Amino acid sequence: MASTNLSALTQSHRIASLKKRAKREQVKEVVFDEDARKEFLTGFHKRKLAKKEAAKKKAIDREKQERREQRLEHRRALAEQARSNAKEVEKAYGGV
Repeated sequence: MASTNLSALTQSHRIASLKKRAKREQVKEVVFDEDARKEFLTGFHKRKLAKKEAAKKKAIDREKQERREQRLEHRRALAEQARSNAKEVEKAYGGV
């Protein structure tokens, strides 16, 4: 897009207005919370244990899901085997 005379003349105004807006949106005061700082600094062990516990729970859930899937697959295999046995018996007795 070709730059027009108007855009060249108003570019500095746009930059100045952006700077003004940024200055207005700055944080007026920073509040320091001693309790939050202490909790952060002393909470490393607590957070580490919580993370470890969450990983254990996730592993247990994953194992439960795998066992469910294995049982389901085993049931399907048994059902398929029962169907094939029934067909063989039917064939052996000369059924339809």
